[in-house]
Amino acid sequence: MTESSDQKGEYETKRAAFAAESAKFRDSTIHEIDFILSDITRFVSELMVGTKGYLRNREDDLRKVEQRFKERKMVHVDHERAWRRYQEVWDEIKRRKKQASFESKVHFQQKAGDIKFALKEHGPRVAMDLLKETQKARADYYLNKDDWDEVQRSLDEAFRVIQEARAQGREEHRDRLEKRIRQTREFLQRQEGSADRLRKNISENQSRRDSARSADFSATVQGWIDDGESDLLRRALNV
Repeated sequence: MTESSDQKGEYETKRAAFAAESAKFRDSTIHEIDFILSDITRFVSELMVGTKGYLRNREDDLRKVEQRFKERKMVHVDHERAWRRYQEVWDEIKRRKKQASFESKVHFQQKAGDIKFALKEHGPRVAMDLLKETQKARADYYLNKDDWDEVQRSLDEAFRVIQEARAQGREEHRDRLEKRIRQTREFLQRQEGSADRLRKNISENQSRRDSARSADFSATVQGWIDDGESDLLRRALNV
């Protein structure tokens, strides 16, 4: 009878010790979970950049907690209490991820608008540089698949507008170049026509000089010839 009482007492002692250890593990686990939640709440409310990697790390922290759940025996009520808190934090992470994704989407849609404004104010080169910076920065932001696709469509649209502006710029440059070439050709044609007239006048004046009946008239005509030849030389040198 005494032995049975001793066994019962030993059992109760072990049971109480197990319950105490279970409660201790429960409280430490809940404390750790609450710390993760508090950190998530503070971080996500402060800034968006870096959220992607940060939330991934917090998810890894929670998975480590889950692994300890699997490895550690607990009193059922303690396990249920800690597990419910664990699930609440997972739900909060999902909510925070949804919020972060939405805010990131809005941020990058605004960036797409900034790119179009830069295109209008500063041209394709500045707009393309801003687009590249935006695409690179996106890696640090959390976006779920739907929001990522929506942002990508906005950036693709910005890229399309930049390419159209580039094509239009090249076409306008080509038109200006062709206009200058055409104007240059017309100018050269006019110059050549004027030079032909000068050469004809010089030739006619040379005939007048050679047939002049007086030295004075011959000298006058020679002056015309000299002026014509000087004018012809200036045109040839484009002076």
